[in-house]
Amino acid sequence: MWIELAWRGAGNDFMKRLYAGQREELAAQMTGDDVIESRRLADAWRPARDR
Repeated sequence: MWIELAWRGAGNDFMKRLYAGQREELAAQMTGDDVIESRRLADAWRPARDR
């Protein structure tokens, strides 16, 4: 989930490529269901609001 969020929020092409590589490496070690769940969690994640 965290690598997915980092990839989505990357601010420049270098960081996008860096996180894409890490995302692909990690996904290769996960089951298909785990990949789907991590992306679902990333879709649902919202940053905490400041109090």
